[in-house]
This record gives sequence, structure tokens and C-alpha cells, in this order.
Amino acid sequence: MGLLSHIESIRTETPVSEKQGLLHRAESIHGKTIPAAERREPFDFHDFANEIGLRKTAILVPYASRFFMRYAHGFDAETILKSVSTADFWNGTFPGIREWQCVDGTRLEPYYQLFSSDEIHRMQSIYLKSFPLPSDIAARAIMLIADEADVSPETMDPLMEELADCICSDMICFPYNMKLPRFETFASETDPQTLPFTLFFSDAIAESVRNANTDQEAAAILEATVFSEIYVRLCAHIGSPDRCIPDTAMKVKLYLQSQETLDADIILFQCKKTLASVLGKAAQLIRIA
Repeated sequence: MGLLSHIESIRTETPVSEKQGLLHRAESIHGKTIPAAERREPFDFHDFANEIGLRKTAILVPYASRFFMRYAHGFDAETILKSVSTADFWNGTFPGIREWQCVDGTRLEPYYQLFSSDEIHRMQSIYLKSFPLPSDIAARAIMLIADEADVSPETMDPLMEELADCICSDMICFPYNMKLPRFETFASETDPQTLPFTLFFSDAIAESVRNANTDQEAAAILEATVFSEIYVRLCAHIGSPDRCIPDTAMKVKLYLQSQETLDADIILFQCKKTLASVLGKAAQLIRIA
């Protein structure tokens, strides 16, 4: 089967692993358990958002005197890169409120600076909640949920303390520990029916940074967030027996199972089409080898 059929079938797969902690609690709240074959460890914000049923959500974390969308799910690159905001902005618009707050109508306007024009056009409301982090790291983080009809405190609030613990463990060396998804190793390279390709995203991400006028410090923090969103969306279009393996150099290795020759130009075309929703016109700068 060729790549075009692989991608258009939109098959999904997650590697085998044990899952505990926050996502396990999310499962229990929803009264279901994820089969072992669909679990992934360590904690992954995309997994968490999917299991809670959130289409677009983010955690803005503090560093120095600014907040950054360090964790994001469902947002485009421009939004992630424009999310940089000052502590003064949040102290003025959302001063440490610990309850969920729905912002809609004209009250959304001060928050437009955080989003791309495409997101603003679609946005009806956002939900916000502050939650504390240990004082030796930072005062608070802010969870943002967009385009949901309602947010249930009964579902979300029991998870916030452990969510804070996950974030704090990730922030110990912040902003220098830009973690990427971890995966099991496998011997696809030795399979004669596996065709390896590499997708390069550094130019596309750099163009997104320039278009958003993101400064160097913010880019160092947020480029990995953009890459994570790219990777997750790519995985949603390439499933078993094909594999996607992320690389720290902003590239993804594809291992495609096929008995026929695959044209790199077709693969690249499909990937650009799939990822235009994240990268916009910058998707045209994706390269393949």
C-alpha cells in the first residue's frame, strides 16, 4: 500500500507502555481504562488533553517576568509563538483567580494578542484557571481551554495538583530541557519492505518564528512546543505498521511499510498538506530526504 493510502486512511497508533498518575486519574474520572496497547509513558500533555476530551488547551508557565505556552494541544504555530505575555498582563487581566473563569464576547479582546488571526476568527470563548506551583520554582501557571461549550470543575479540579507536579518536574532545568516524546526502539531499518525517509522542519519553524516576531529567548522555549504539535498531527496521519520517530534536530524519521516504490515528492506533498493547519504558508519549507 502506498503512502497516499496510508495517510488518507488516518490510522492511529501509540506505543506500548504502562501509564500511571495523572492520566490514570483522568481515566478513572471518566470511568474507563485505556487498553495497555494504547498507553504512553511518561506523562504527555497531548495524551492528557485527548483523554479529558479537550480539543484546544494549553498551559502557560512563568519564566523570568513572562509567561510562555510551554504545553499546547491543538493550537497552530503562530498562536504558540504569540503566546508570550508579561506577568503584568496576567496580573491585570486574570489576577490569580483560582476558580475557572469563562471569557467571551468583548471580554475576549484583551486576549487576542495571544492567538493567531485564524484562531481568533474561530474562537467563541476561553476558559482560564490559575493553579499554584512550588514557590521555589514559580508562583503560578495558567491553564487555558478554548472552544469548549463548558468546562466541568468536577472533572478538571481533581487533576490540577498532580498536573502541577508534572510541570514542576519538567521545569527543574527550564528552559533548557525541551523534552521530546520517547519511543521504543525497533528494527525497521533491517526490514527490506521498510522505506526510510527524513522530514526536516527547522526551516519551517524558523520561518514561523520570524513571522510571529518572536524573540530569541522565547523561540528557544517555544520551538519544541511547535515541533511537538507538528509531530502529534503527523502521527495522526501515519499509523501502524508505519512509524514516526522524532529527532532533537527538529526532524522526523518516517519508516514506511510498502512493497512498492514511494515517491518522495508525493510524501512531501501530503505532509505539507497535513501540516498547513499548524504551520500555514511556512509548511512549504518542509524538506525531505
